[in-house]
Amino acid sequence: MPVATAALPAVPAGFTGRDEDLARLFPVLDPAAESELPVVICAVSGLGGIGAVGDRWREAMAWNNLGATLGDTGRVEKAVEAFEKALERYREFDDWYETGRTLSNLAHSHQYAARPAKARTHYLQSVDAYTRANAPTEAAAAQSRADSLT
Repeated sequence: MPVATAALPAVPAGFTGRDEDLARLFPVLDPAAESELPVVICAVSGLGGIGAVGDRWREAMAWNNLGATLGDTGRVEKAVEAFEKALERYREFDDWYETGRTLSNLAHSHQYAARPAKARTHYLQSVDAYTRANAPTEAAAAQSRADSLT
């Protein structure tokens, strides 16, 4: 277990089902990782009381924030993984605005990684999600980004 996780609160009674998520986060927190990510430690510290014990929406928010931080530090593949986790959770709630935002973040990551076809697909999915959320300004911006990749 990385040193950074020592600051996390003790596991609450009845807290189960987080092993897979933690296994994906530990490499990010590893002090021997390719770069130091103090912001990631802050984002992850909020995960102790959410997830299997009840707050999947905040978990989605934490994954989206983690993805943004990883993307900002150039760890695009890890960012994509985090955004996909966030997307899965936002869709559980039919939260179309946050789904659209996460899809746009995912598209941006693919665009940065020189995968324009994947980026365009995610931007177009973001347009649909924003439309369902009644967010026409965001839908138009995502459509413009998708159009720029043709």
